[in-house]
Amino acid sequence: MGFDDFFENKRSHHGSNYNQHYGHGDHRYSHDSHDSHDSRHSDHRNDDYARWMAILDKIKNNKQLRLYAIIAVIVILVIAIGLILLLLPLIIQLVNYISQNGLQGITDGITGFIDKLWKGSGK
Repeated sequence: MGFDDFFENKRSHHGSNYNQHYGHGDHRYSHDSHDSHDSRHSDHRNDDYARWMAILDKIKNNKQLRLYAIIAVIVILVIAIGLILLLLPLIIQLVNYISQNGLQGITDGITGFIDKLWKGSGK
């Protein structure tokens, strides 16, 4: 089973007339063109919503895809927590600097650094 099989609806057991018989043919996304309002934006929102719901439905119904999605979420959470833990000393140091010098000290430090960069001695 390849990666493309996750997103395909295999309907070989229904026969070749399945799409036409059950309304899944070429005209399944026809829109009313005689709406009184500009329907381009609302149609795109509805299409995006339907696309997301179809993806979520496929994830819900496919055990292997659901497992991959859960693993991906866990990996993203582990990376985010790791970055927070790595940056925690820097965040604490920034909070301490702000509490000691206030916002005026930060703006003075930034403008002094930008002045040094402008003059060519950015160290």
